[in-house]
Amino acid sequence: MAHFSLIDRRKCCSFGRFARDRLRRMAWKSFFFSFDGRIPRREWWLGTILIIAVSVLLSVVFNPERWQPVSPRFGQPNLADVLFSLAFVIPQTALSVRRFNDRDRLHWVPYAYALMIVAIVVAEFFGLIFRRGGDGNGGIDVVLRAAYVFASAVILVENGMLRGTSGPNAHGPDPLANRSHQPQKHGGS
Repeated sequence: MAHFSLIDRRKCCSFGRFARDRLRRMAWKSFFFSFDGRIPRREWWLGTILIIAVSVLLSVVFNPERWQPVSPRFGQPNLADVLFSLAFVIPQTALSVRRFNDRDRLHWVPYAYALMIVAIVVAEFFGLIFRRGGDGNGGIDVVLRAAYVFASAVILVENGMLRGTSGPNAHGPDPLANRSHQPQKHGGS
């Protein structure tokens, strides 16, 4: 039985050919849970965007009140939010560690960031910080928010904007080395 389609599935991927091919070949377990080796910025962005999208989707499905401004629980996590947030810390940390490997940076930074995320998620769930209604902890909330924003900015710049070490380093070969030797394909007449 022949299948007829008006849309060519090979051309409809908005991530482009590289991402579509990479998604097909990707070993998901090692991509999200391996702390060894190096990954380029593009793969870090792909993994991070996927983690954020799935996290938000699960939060909307399992805690819809958190996303409704008229709800008394607006912005407050429930147990499902906490468990999903804690579960996603592991793959996000693995991606960050491999980006730090690529940049030949110290490993303690992504681990410290992950520890901060775990502490904030748990403390927020138990109402120790970021309480709604003005009965927060004053200075502690401000300091924690500032520390979180600063650490997030450092992770974002280091992982998503700066190129890794050129050539091999202690963590493996340059993940961009093979791509630079491939001829560029240009569309044309």
